[in-house]
Amino acid sequence: MIEGAGSADFATVRRMAYARPDLLQRLVEVNARAVVAYLDEQIAAGADAVMLFDTWGALVGRCVS
Repeated sequence: MIEGAGSADFATVRRMAYARPDLLQRLVEVNARAVVAYLDEQIAAGADAVMLFDTWGALVGRCVS
């Protein structure tokens, strides 16, 4: 979403974390709410299991905290 494509080092995200931590935090919040809403709907529709894949959450958590 922020990088525009796959990234080996997440340079754009890291720059945003330092230059606009408020904007990055808002994007993380919006994305987290969307994921929760999606999973809630999957569960309500009868899904037996749901799975999350986290590729850069730890990096963002360190940058935003």
